[in-house]
Amino acid sequence: MRYDHIIKFYLANDNYDPDATEDTQGQAVLVAESIANVTDLGTTRAVELLGSLNEQALVIRSPDKVALSSNWSYIQIDDGETHYVKQTTRFLLKEGTLIVGEANG
Repeated sequence: MRYDHIIKFYLANDNYDPDATEDTQGQAVLVAESIANVTDLGTTRAVELLGSLNEQALVIRSPDKVALSSNWSYIQIDDGETHYVKQTTRFLLKEGTLIVGEANG
């Protein structure tokens, strides 16, 4: 398996800080970065797991279990514009697996 993508994990900052000198609400913070293998979930499996085909679901496999299990709000793949949110997480012997879907809004 080739780990040919860079996954960046972001934590959204939804807290209002009245002492901040500038508006920091809504700015995301990079919390982790990892290499990964990214594949399409497939239509049959998407219906079995998610019950619908309304969103683009991807399977992400990474040897970095710490990044997959850390606290994060969304991910970006290869610095793309699309944000993906977690649907399911599995940790196997040598790698971790995420099923993610596109974030709405």
